[in-house]
Amino acid sequence: MNSGRKGAFKIGPNFLAISVFCLLAVIFMYFTVVNALIAHGRMADEVSSYNSSLHWATTLAPWSADAEIAYAAYLRDYAVTASIPEKDKTLPVIHELVDSAIAKRPLWPYYQLAKYDAEVLSGAPADALQARFDGIRSLAPNERGVDLSLIQTSLYVWDSLKESQQSWIGVQMLGMQREKRDELLLQISSLKTYNPRLCTQLPWKLVKRACQ
Repeated sequence: MNSGRKGAFKIGPNFLAISVFCLLAVIFMYFTVVNALIAHGRMADEVSSYNSSLHWATTLAPWSADAEIAYAAYLRDYAVTASIPEKDKTLPVIHELVDSAIAKRPLWPYYQLAKYDAEVLSGAPADALQARFDGIRSLAPNERGVDLSLIQTSLYVWDSLKESQQSWIGVQMLGMQREKRDELLLQISSLKTYNPRLCTQLPWKLVKRACQ
């Protein structure tokens, strides 16, 4: 009868290599699934108060600010067309998603733009909108994509802006590419009935065609 101890189990290099490969494969699949859920959720033909793909993306990847912003954008599209009770129920969810994304990447200006848009939809007070406006400008000075989105949103709350902010919008519009400027002038043309001050407080040579 053999009374000696059996040899200890040894982990060979092949086992370690296979383990690392399997781990990397699982991680790859995880990120692939999360990104696929985000992409599928963004492509939804209709909007409602719930998007299963984006819900699962934010659930499976609570670290992903992009998933949260994608879901917030989806719910935002729903809120602007929903009934007042549904809008009031959806807006806090949008704020929660955007705030979480900002906490993960506080210096990313596009997340601040999403917060600004949510504040506009929620009817935030003028001082909050002005502070957000200035904060976005300080994060991304002379960033054309940020400037365009900031102006587009700000035109809806023109009277809540400071005079210096309104002047900045006029200067930026005068200096931007014609295609982008025409896009904003079309927006002003649609808003002028609700707020004629867009036509009187922006440079007349800029808005003349949109306001006539």
